[in-house]
Amino acid sequence: MSEITTLTQSQPQIAQLECLFKGPLEKGSMVEFESDLILLDKTYHYNHKRVWVKEFNSNFYLANGDGSEPSNWKKESARVVIKRYELTDAYQIAECVYQNGKIYTAKVNVPNGYSPADYENYWLCIAGETETYRYLFFNASSVIVYTEIRNPKFEVILGDVVYDENNAIVLDEISGLAKLINKEIVDAPVVQREDLPNNNGVPYEISFYEDDELSIQLSGCINIK
Repeated sequence: MSEITTLTQSQPQIAQLECLFKGPLEKGSMVEFESDLILLDKTYHYNHKRVWVKEFNSNFYLANGDGSEPSNWKKESARVVIKRYELTDAYQIAECVYQNGKIYTAKVNVPNGYSPADYENYWLCIAGETETYRYLFFNASSVIVYTEIRNPKFEVILGDVVYDENNAIVLDEISGLAKLINKEIVDAPVVQREDLPNNNGVPYEISFYEDDELSIQLSGCINIK
């Protein structure tokens, strides 16, 4: 019988399994070229599935469809890219575009020809909508304002304008608009005056009436956005 050597020091345990495959473990999660994306087995596809494309050293993700078309895949980027809205293009839900200084995101899939400025049911304004124009009026029974804003929203606020010691109008520190006190938001009819010429914008008339429909003179401001 051969002599057995006694171990006096602890020995490292030998691994029972050695992992030789160092690539991604998810099936179909890496390809050589972008053109290979449409050749992947669609059985393993799901929304926002990510695939590493060696050609670009970047991930691509399945944004729409079943992955059989190049347009189904989008390159993942750390930068936000917002394109100008084009009437001839269709857009997928959550895509962003800019138009007339505002940024919109698609609330649903949008067919071509449905612009953000004209179809609020399709688009949500996420930047630029806070721009507000304030027009002051004093002891007036009606006011005509001109605006270049398409589909404008009017807000009529009664109140007293605040002046400083130099009789200059005080501006609100947050909004930058003329400051009012004793404010009251009221409803007032707004009519587009098609009989008047445009003056750097479309003319609208806002009129003030009492309960008995008699004209009344009021002071305050009109916000347009």
